[in-house]
Amino acid sequence: MTKTIEDIIGDYDDHYFTHLLNVDWSVENSIQITFRLNFDDWTEGGKQIWRCTGTGYLDSRVNNDPSFSDMRISSDDPLIWITDENRSSIHFTDNNANPDQLKIAFIDTHTKLLDVWVEQDLFVNKLPNHLGILESKFGIFAEGPSRIMEVYAEVFQRFNVKHSLLKGRVQKNEKSRKVFCLGASFFIAEDFVFERLK
Repeated sequence: MTKTIEDIIGDYDDHYFTHLLNVDWSVENSIQITFRLNFDDWTEGGKQIWRCTGTGYLDSRVNNDPSFSDMRISSDDPLIWITDENRSSIHFTDNNANPDQLKIAFIDTHTKLLDVWVEQDLFVNKLPNHLGILESKFGIFAEGPSRIMEVYAEVFQRFNVKHSLLKGRVQKNEKSRKVFCLGASFFIAEDFVFERLK
C-alpha cells in the first residue's frame, strides 16, 4: 500500500525524529532508503521501520546527523534545481562593491536557497579562494544550474555590479522530479513510494 508522509507521521507533526538506517543504490536507476521513525508517545507504534523507494533516481546527499528530524517531499524545492541540465555562468565587471558585504550577501542567499545541503563551492569559482573572486574587479563568478545562477545574479543586481548571465544549451526537462528530505539527507528522483517494514 502506497503511503504519503502525511499518512506516516499522522497527528505527530513535530513530535518525531528520524534515523537513517541504510541507503541502497544497487538497483539501476533506483534508490532504496531505509529509516526508523521514533514518535514521542513511546507506545507500541512509537518505533517504526520504513523503506522509501525512489524510481528514476537522479542525485542525493547522505548525512546521518541526528540533530535533524525533518521529513518531507516536495516537487518545487530549490534542491531539485541542482539536477537541472540547463546550465549558465555568471561573469561580472566593474566590481566596486565592498567585497566583505558581497561575500556575506552570497553566503546568506545560498543558505536561504539550499540550506546546508549543498556546499556553495559546488558552483562558485574557487580561485583564488572561497568567494575570493569577489575581491576582483572582474571575473567568472560561478557556473551551474541556470535557476541557481539566476538567484546569484540577483545579488549582483542588488549591489549594482555589472554582470552577465551566459546560458548554455537549453535542454527541455520532460521528467517530473521530487526531493525527499530525511533528516540532514536528501534524495532526488522522479517518484517515491513508502512501505512499512515493521
